[in-house]
Amino acid sequence: MEISVVEMPITQILRILGRLREEADAGSPNSNQGGTLFPIDPSGEDGEEEQDAAQEETTTIETAIPPALLFERCKEPVTSLSVDCGVCGFGETSNGGIHFSLRSAVFTEKPDGAQHLATLRSGVICLAPKSLPQAFLALGTSLGDPGFYVSEQKNGDTLVIKQGVASSPSRIIDRFRAWWERHTQLIAVQTAPQGSLVILDGSLSAGSQRDTPDIFLQGMLGTASQRSVNILGLSKTSELKVREKAVRWWLEDTAGAAYRALYPMLEEPRRNRILGRTYAVRLGPRNRAQAYRADLVPAPKQSEAQVLSMLASVRALSGYPRGLAMAHAFSYIPGPIRAQMRANICSKYKLVCQDEKPLRGVFAPFHGAHK
Repeated sequence: MEISVVEMPITQILRILGRLREEADAGSPNSNQGGTLFPIDPSGEDGEEEQDAAQEETTTIETAIPPALLFERCKEPVTSLSVDCGVCGFGETSNGGIHFSLRSAVFTEKPDGAQHLATLRSGVICLAPKSLPQAFLALGTSLGDPGFYVSEQKNGDTLVIKQGVASSPSRIIDRFRAWWERHTQLIAVQTAPQGSLVILDGSLSAGSQRDTPDIFLQGMLGTASQRSVNILGLSKTSELKVREKAVRWWLEDTAGAAYRALYPMLEEPRRNRILGRTYAVRLGPRNRAQAYRADLVPAPKQSEAQVLSMLASVRALSGYPRGLAMAHAFSYIPGPIRAQMRANICSKYKLVCQDEKPLRGVFAPFHGAHK
């Protein structure tokens, strides 16, 4: 079975990337020219904002526990589109330059078995320190809120990045990854056929201070409603706790593929911050699958039960939607390509690659190898 791969050009995104490349290539004292390229771990996010958000999600109210219900497959044919985004951090330089690349994928599965893959690739993004304020202004503007990441000083001539937005290279990369992923999700919604199911990687929480403006998320959901498209956000590692219990434990009282509504047990302020109805879902037997958090936004004239039936009808791998697993795979940048891109960066900007010193063996006796 063939999978077609297409590139999805977005004029606005390409214009932003082009501007960043021009500034990185300018060769000014603050640019990325010369020096050493040190590795970056894009997953190194550990800020206070994330911890505070996790604490907020523990609030619940005392009410009857909704029953766990078994899945019923949808009787109508289901077309699903799954979206995910990957990032590769190539490194940072001593003068503050950051080099990374983004790749997102939309994997479509149709009822007749046809599969279609669309990828959106940024190429190498090189950020010079002086370009960061304008870059984040462009990101916020494309997300519908120019002042989301930056603010103007009193004289109105200087842009200042808000606190917590760019406190570390990994955080800067994560802001770009979120921006790239949201636009890919919007493309999936705009191209999805009527009545289809769009599966997003992650929850549909609003009120984020540094991730995505609410106006963009609400606009995307409004577009989905106009096109009669169902949205489901699936979170594998949600920090949400209901009555001091994580989502993964809320289906332990049933053995088969099942779901349970969690939103009735959340307090009103927290419930309102979620753009949809929250469920615990498990797409397989208890001994072979894990329960995940699912935020549902049904299309007009569709019920939550119908969206859950659509989810149960998509193909699954070990209790995980196969389409989303494929989107994960195709948004990953393989090692040989990463090595080639990193070599091109070093050649273009006259950098010397320096790998991180391997200390795993030193700390292995203290279980440091597992940290």
